[in-house]
Amino acid sequence: MAKARINVTISEELKQWCDKQSEAYGMSNSALMVVALSQYKQQMEGLNALKDLGTFYEKLEEMSKKLDKSS
Repeated sequence: MAKARINVTISEELKQWCDKQSEAYGMSNSALMVVALSQYKQQMEGLNALKDLGTFYEKLEEMSKKLDKSS
């Protein structure tokens, strides 16, 4: 996978927190941010899948009601 470099400006408070977390987990700030962003991406994709599941369920219920009426 190709890699890209980005520059991000964060608050001093967030920088200090990242420094502590990086040290606690034995990784660089860059690696910590990659892990955090990857987890965030997975969470967002999961939420989107749940939204799609809700729409699917609604359509399934509509179809079920139509079938019940036609029986």
